[in-house]
Amino acid sequence: MSFNFLNLEPPVRELMISEIEKDIENGKLYTSKRFTEEGKAAYPELLKEAARTGTEESLAESINKPEYFKDRELSTSKTGTTYSKDVSDIAYLTFAEGEFNKYYMRALCIRANTEHKSLEIYRAKEVDTSRAESASKIGDTIDPTAFLEDLRNLETNNFKYPASGWSGGANSGLSVKL
Repeated sequence: MSFNFLNLEPPVRELMISEIEKDIENGKLYTSKRFTEEGKAAYPELLKEAARTGTEESLAESINKPEYFKDRELSTSKTGTTYSKDVSDIAYLTFAEGEFNKYYMRALCIRANTEHKSLEIYRAKEVDTSRAESASKIGDTIDPTAFLEDLRNLETNNFKYPASGWSGGANSGLSVKL
């Protein structure tokens, strides 16, 4: 099931692209550890294209290629042994959803600040099992200035937001709306 981004309009898309370009310029664009070198090189343009005309699903489809996304990775056991394992069948999708949603939320923060509005947390994607913590956040308002700061300072896709206090994570299905 795909996300229902309620405010995904041309001005929001333009802001998404601007935020992506800022991250690229500042060397802050997060790339999956599961990308191949080709994937890392192609990803910035694929992300901008998805922001320009697509969705999280089109982004996922564009990176789900053997030349871009690895199907095996190294892992370390609790005893310190390194071994090779299969990458989750949906790792590319989880990555694409999280990154597309991140830039969508950043764009909405900018728009909310410009229009002096608040943001409301909502379920943008239905999930099989809703976490109680996620469900309790639905309907809450969030300060766009603090949230934008959090989103811009993420160094990974760990979804920890200290300034705003929101903790919607990967696979939560949560997003924000005006």
